[in-house]
This record gives sequence, C-alpha cells and structure tokens, in this order.
Amino acid sequence: MTTPYDAIIIGAGQNGLTCAAYLARAGRRVLVVEGRAHPGGLAGEDRETLPGAALPSGWIDAGLFDDQIIADLDLATYGLALIEPEVTAFAPAAGGRALTLYRDPARSIESIARFSPADAAAFPAFVEQTRRLAAVLDGYFGRPAALADLGSLLVEQPELLEIMNLSAAEFLRRSFQTGPLLGLYGHLATTALTEGPYAQGTGLVLLTQLIHGGGSGYRRVRFVRGGIGRLAGALAGAVQGAGGEIRTGTAVEKILVKNGRAAGVVLAGGEQLTAGRVISSATPWHTCFDLVGPTAFDPTIVRRVRQTLYRGSTARLNLLLTGLPVFSGQDGVESLHGHILVGADLDGIERAFDDTKYGRISDRPVLDLVIPTLHDPNLAPDGHHLLAVTARYAPFALRDGSWPAAGRVLRERILAELEKVAPGIGRLVAGEQLLTPVDYANQLGLTEGCWTHGQMHQAQMFAMRSVVDFDPPKTPIEGLWLCGSGTHPGGELTGRPGKLAAARLLRE
Repeated sequence: MTTPYDAIIIGAGQNGLTCAAYLARAGRRVLVVEGRAHPGGLAGEDRETLPGAALPSGWIDAGLFDDQIIADLDLATYGLALIEPEVTAFAPAAGGRALTLYRDPARSIESIARFSPADAAAFPAFVEQTRRLAAVLDGYFGRPAALADLGSLLVEQPELLEIMNLSAAEFLRRSFQTGPLLGLYGHLATTALTEGPYAQGTGLVLLTQLIHGGGSGYRRVRFVRGGIGRLAGALAGAVQGAGGEIRTGTAVEKILVKNGRAAGVVLAGGEQLTAGRVISSATPWHTCFDLVGPTAFDPTIVRRVRQTLYRGSTARLNLLLTGLPVFSGQDGVESLHGHILVGADLDGIERAFDDTKYGRISDRPVLDLVIPTLHDPNLAPDGHHLLAVTARYAPFALRDGSWPAAGRVLRERILAELEKVAPGIGRLVAGEQLLTPVDYANQLGLTEGCWTHGQMHQAQMFAMRSVVDFDPPKTPIEGLWLCGSGTHPGGELTGRPGKLAAARLLRE
C-alpha cells in the first residue's frame, strides 16, 4: 500500500479533470488515474492514426463549457484560447439554396427571410422566449440537484415545464414553418438522445442546447485554438499546477471496498493505492458492475442501475482532405466556419431515428460537420483540411450483422450523403478514421457507446439523473462518489458534473 491520497479520481475526461482541479486548488492531495495514453476522453484527440493530423475523439465544440470553470481554474494561463465564429449553423438545402444562422440575429433574419418572411418575422420573439427560458434552466443546472426542483418547476415555472414536456416539433411549429429552420432546431433537440424530434420531452433537450446562446437564438458555437485536446490539456495543467497528480496509461481494475467503505483502487498489474475518497468519472454502469461489483450494492440500487437507458447511436467519421470542399449554396468560406448540418429537416431526422428503433443503421444518416482547420490550419498537414463528421443514427445494438463490419456500410452512407451537398468530396479524401458506438464502448468505456453516460430525457434529468440515490453525487457506498456525465446536470461538454461533485465534497 502506498501513502493515501485525499481523493483518487478515475478517468481524465473533462469532468474527472475538472473535479480534480477544484480539489487540488483547495489543498487536497489528488491523483487522477487514466487508462488511455493521454487525457481528455471524448474531449481528447488521436494524433497517431493519421500522423500530422489531430483527430477529435468526440466532442469538438466547447460552446456549452462552463465559463465559470474557465475563470475559476484560470485555464487561459494553461493555454486555453477559444474561437467564436460569426456563423453558427449552415444547412445546405434542396435546389442549391442554403440557410445560415449567425451570432448576429439580424443576419440570421435576413437568411431566414429568403425562405419565409413569416418565419423571419417570428424569429425575434422566439429568440427572446428561448433565451429567457434557457437562462432559467441554466440556473437549475448550475447548482446541485434536489427533488424540490421538480416542485419549483411546477409552481414557479409553468411555461418552462410545459415546453420541457413537449416534443421539439410541437414547440417549434408554434413559431416556424420553414423546413431548413425547423430542421436546424430539430437537430439540436435530438443531439443527446436516441429519439426523433417528434418524441415527447425533446423540447427540454432543445432548451439545454440553447444555454449560453445569448441573443443569437441558436447554440453557442465555440472552438478551441489548437484543437479540442487543448481544453483537456489546460484542465490537466490546472490539476498539476495546483499540486495534483495525473497518471495516464494506467487503468483502474477495481475499486477497493472495505467494511462497506471505498478505500482505494487496484490498478491493472496489481498495484494498490489508498484514498479517503474514490471519485469515478466513469458511467454509473461501469462503476457499479465493473469496478465495484453488484454484490456491494443493495438489490434496489442494482436494479436502478440496470434500468438506466444508454442507447448510444452516435458515430464519428474523421476525414483528412486534400482541399476544402465546396457545399451547395454556400456564401464563401465563412458559411463553413460553424456547424454544417446535412439531412436536418424534422421528417428526415425522424425517419433516420425510425431505422434505429429497429436496430438498423439509418439509410440516410443525419450529419453534423465541422472543419476545424478553418480556424487552425496546424491541425492537419500543409494544404490539407480536417472534416469531422458526427453521424446519427447508428445503434450500438444491431438487429442484423455486427460492428465493425457494419462500419463499412455506415461509411458508404455517410459519403453518399456528403456527395449530395458537396459534389466531388470523395475525391479529396486522403485519410480517414471511423469510430462506431462499439469503438466508444471499447476504447473509452462508454456504456453502450453513449456519449452522455445515459439518455438526456426527463426521466433521467435533474434529481432523477442520479441512478444511485437521491443525494447525488454520493453513492450508497461510503467514500465512493461519481463525477461523470451520469450525474446532474448530465452529458455534453460542460464540466459541470465534475465541478458540482467537487463543491459537494469540499462542503463535507
């Protein structure tokens, strides 16, 4: 046994590092243990598959990352620099037309008016309503969850509660008629769900995506200079700068539980480390069943962990291109500076989801494209561009066939959809990397390949986000805590679960 730490954090993803940094800055002796060779998790990068290119593993947009964490941890000191493009979303449409949304709502209104003057006229009221409601929701997400929150929503926020229970389609059609505009928002409403935009509760997910959108009316888009891995690097710098330790390439095999209390961890190879607290940023499933073992928990808790819905259905195709593709309807290169949405119309998204319900890869996957080299050419070899394609829907559990063989089918369908809006793009491909839901499960420990550590719908949000008890982020095992996206306020690249876990632990 080694000298004990105050806390051992399992996993050097965004939340594990955030939690560790706050604890270290408060004077606690902290160790972060990470099985992969580099920190970051879904916010990390692969620089080995295609030499000279920084391929994003998962998250690529830091628009939802908590500004207070950036300030508290002084991440700029550790190299974090953020870029906010003027364009937030670009949707190539049929007939060579395209809809573009901007940080400046006046420019968005001009673009919308080309499709529908009525929708352009309705846009300011929609922006104001969603800005106001997203700010209220942000208040709940910025503090620990409590059962009383559900009561306060009912009594104090009836408008918000109503929209939370609507489908995104129902809510959006109160304001808009235009297909591309509805599709852009329908895409946001399903980013953290394996659901279609007609599903009840997708109105809640839409509002979570609009947090920090300010007056733009759309999701805040914010990229990291030098690639998304620089965010993980800055967080790691904050941990080490405050005296914390990080060990990469070192997997945790087991959480030690002695006399009903978490006492430390056993590393692959057998080394044991002791700690006053063990804090897992892994999924609740992985923590309970793989790292602890279900026999240590009450059967009721085990049943609740088993009942958590994961249903990962997101894949990533990273492409190294020999040149910049040209998209239908683009107005110069600026159109490509934000997110490029392909297949984003309400009915198309719903049909793509329908395939997933039956265990099939979507015939026409919905694609979210980002070209990070437009903001930092150093992310790829000279003259080349990176195109990160996030594809949905690709179910973790296939009815027929299996991964990775199904990956070849998915790749061809993605490229076919890209050719429709960027003819000739296939001839530009010089290298590629495909990550399927099974890859995310095997390589990053994400249960069922789910990026958000559990579906983001009402039944798994607020105090109900915790699958272990109603006193999150503690578990029923004394000294064992959770700090990952499986706890409140949930998934996405926010850092908040780690921040809230650290704050609660320090109070106690």
